[in-house]
Amino acid sequence: SVFRYDPTANDGQGSVTPINITDKHPLYLHLIGGQLWAQLIEGGYYRFNGHDYVRAIHPSIYGNSRIVAGFLLRTTGDMLLCTENAALFLHRPASGLTIPYRTSIDEQLRHASINRAVITRDSTLVIGTIRDGIYGLDLNGKLLWHYNVADGLVNNSVLNLFCDADN
Repeated sequence: SVFRYDPTANDGQGSVTPINITDKHPLYLHLIGGQLWAQLIEGGYYRFNGHDYVRAIHPSIYGNSRIVAGFLLRTTGDMLLCTENAALFLHRPASGLTIPYRTSIDEQLRHASINRAVITRDSTLVIGTIRDGIYGLDLNGKLLWHYNVADGLVNNSVLNLFCDADN
């Protein structure tokens, strides 16, 4: 479910209003470049226009996987999208084109099942997986580092990632 919060309503007390969209159900929500995007349970990646979800990418384009994270690449205005089992994709909102974003570890990422991702201040793409720990890549797709249980992680499932003020 999606709700709209208005902090100025009710004499500054605020109000929460549900946005009722009965036929589309978000699984993941991503704020990318000031826009709200959603991976729907029913499949497909959608942009939220304030009232409804508008399909932007058909799931067959990204391997019928789920998009679990997305980022705006400020240098190009493109979106970098991380999928659970189909690795990474680059989406160009202006043209609607979505293409694979090749890395040096595409096969490893497909097998590892991406669960979360963040980009640090130094432009390292940090990818947490369900099956093989955590990876760090530069934005050209080159592996910088990889840690899993063999390196001391308690288990290989990374359930969340967060960049603090220093990262």
